[in-house]
Amino acid sequence: MDRPVRVLALDLATSTGWAAYGPGLPLTYGRYQLPECGHVVGRFLHHFDLWFSDLITEYEPRVIFYEAPWIGPRDTVDKLQKNLGLPNIVEMVCWRREVGCFKLNVRTVRAHFLGKGNLKRADAKRQAVARCKALGLAVASDDEADAIALLDCALARWDWPRPWAEAEEAAE
Repeated sequence: MDRPVRVLALDLATSTGWAAYGPGLPLTYGRYQLPECGHVVGRFLHHFDLWFSDLITEYEPRVIFYEAPWIGPRDTVDKLQKNLGLPNIVEMVCWRREVGCFKLNVRTVRAHFLGKGNLKRADAKRQAVARCKALGLAVASDDEADAIALLDCALARWDWPRPWAEAEEAAE
């Protein structure tokens, strides 16, 4: 018996937003705050690996989408290792567990969810929270809102149902 396609979206960062959904299942979302590890990149990645592995066990997704990492011109080596380490762990764990894994560009997600892809970071975060609240989703942080935006974009691209957005589209 095939289980329904469950999808998990991740806004990867020190404060990682996540959103999970599957047909017949409620939209679930939250945020995970990684511990402050200073320069100890291995400890930082270890904590993420443990949390992420537990998340996959709990939600049993068949497909995972994550936001492609952005590297800033002033990022330190430690920050670069952390920013690139998180998606590498996602890719590795998905491969190990035979879960589909795709990355989406932040501009693509913002263009889909907010109508404009080249917003400044603070404006995009604020607008994502406002859009989620307009959809009736009680997000507690911009991390959760960004994960929902990513999930919404991914589902729309594959023409999968998005009950929270379908009500909005019907009203237009």
